[in-house]
Amino acid sequence: MLLSLLIAENIASMLIMVLCGIALAKAGLLDTGAAKMLSTVSVFLIMPCNIITAFQLEKTPQVMDQLLLATLAAVFIQLLLIGLSFLFKKPLRLSAIEQISSTFGNSGIIALCLVRSIMGDEYSVYVFPYMMFQIMLTWTYSMFLMGGREKINLKTFFTMPTVYAILIGLFLFFGGISLPPFLLNTMTEIKACTGPVGMISIGLIIGAADLKALFSNIRIFIICLLKLIVFPALVMLILCLLPLEHIDPNIWFLLLPSIICLSAPTANTVTTVAQFCDTEIEYASILNLTSVVFCIITMPAMIAFYELLM
Repeated sequence: MLLSLLIAENIASMLIMVLCGIALAKAGLLDTGAAKMLSTVSVFLIMPCNIITAFQLEKTPQVMDQLLLATLAAVFIQLLLIGLSFLFKKPLRLSAIEQISSTFGNSGIIALCLVRSIMGDEYSVYVFPYMMFQIMLTWTYSMFLMGGREKINLKTFFTMPTVYAILIGLFLFFGGISLPPFLLNTMTEIKACTGPVGMISIGLIIGAADLKALFSNIRIFIICLLKLIVFPALVMLILCLLPLEHIDPNIWFLLLPSIICLSAPTANTVTTVAQFCDTEIEYASILNLTSVVFCIITMPAMIAFYELLM
């Protein structure tokens, strides 16, 4: 149960940062405009620094094998999630935004901070295959669900700073190119702001939100239940049934970055897609915020469940 306890401790730390953001919003010192600015700093500066520095690894056969494993796990898990959302679509009458919200998780700030804190900085690189594949699905599969084939927007995918940062990181990694120490140190200092900036931003948004709207719709609880408990548990059980130990004796530990991404709350990009398609924007935002609130309890619980299966 050690992993789940570490997750709980780190989420408690994140919760304090969120509460600081809520306090600043309630005191009228900062508003959602400030949250948007913090999000911009996170997306265009902090996250790219996280990605590029994470790929500053020695290109050993072990690292190559683990990157391949992380990529295969990311693809397999997310395709499973898409399949599960279709399976539950008819009995629960899930709308497109509900399907997307129950499928895609926050593989950025929350997952990245937890992986780094629990497993070590060197394992943060294994979050990015999950992130890359999810971004691609967000601007293809999600757009298709929301508006049909004509809404698919690969152009947006190829203009995202996260994608460019991953491509730069891969170029440096495969080319065996090390950043100058002064530049690496600067980027390392910037990436240290990942948790505080991200969590305070979330706190500012929650502080300005109508909390009654977050908890007044039973559908919101159903979607959060699917995203945070039902789907992660089913995916873990399916993984448990596969003979994965033959691949690597430490397979369950190596899969942990993908499992943390799987258990994370609804991705912020779901709201972005809703805005792009001009469909259920407010509902998408409420689903996102509510899942963030509930993940404080569900993420440690799901990691504890994963430990029982290991």
